[in-house]
This record gives sequence, C-alpha cells and structure tokens, in this order.
Amino acid sequence: MPIYEAEAVDQNAEKQPNAAAERDRFWGMLNNGWVVLAILFFVTACIGLPLLWRSTSFSPVSKAIWTVIVLAYTGLIFWVFILLMAWCYGEISGALR
Repeated sequence: MPIYEAEAVDQNAEKQPNAAAERDRFWGMLNNGWVVLAILFFVTACIGLPLLWRSTSFSPVSKAIWTVIVLAYTGLIFWVFILLMAWCYGEISGALR
C-alpha cells in the first residue's frame, strides 16, 4: 500500500499582501498632514484625535491647536444636529395635531 504525502498550499498566498507592509503603509499615509486633517473633518470628527496625536507631521503646539479646532467643530456638528432634531420634532408634532 503506497503512502502519499500531502502538503497544504495556499493558492492565494502570493495575492495576499503582507500585514506588516499594509500597517506600515497605513501609518505612512497618516504622516501626511492633509490626510489627517481630511480624516478629522470629513470622517471621524473628535474620534480621530488619536490619529492626529500619533501623526509625526504636526508639532506638539500645532497638535494642541488642531485639537481645539476639531473639538469646536465637533461641538458645532452636535449643536446643528440638535437644532435640526428640534425643528423636525416641531414639524412632526404640528402635523399630527
């Protein structure tokens, strides 16, 4: 009776990028100040502040200034949201009477 040896081969191994290279590319992209600011103002608001502080493209003073600006911007977003919801509530409750 012959004995066969089997070897597991991942056919997608050459197609899958190296995880370390992907991580380095991500953090390298975050060293671009414009990318960090775009993420802060268009995607994450104050939740993205750790990305700002991890980025090496800003000095500590500019990081503190951008932190204050982003927090004010986030507060403005919430204030506009509350005003919009109050307006919607008034319109809906008025329509139901």
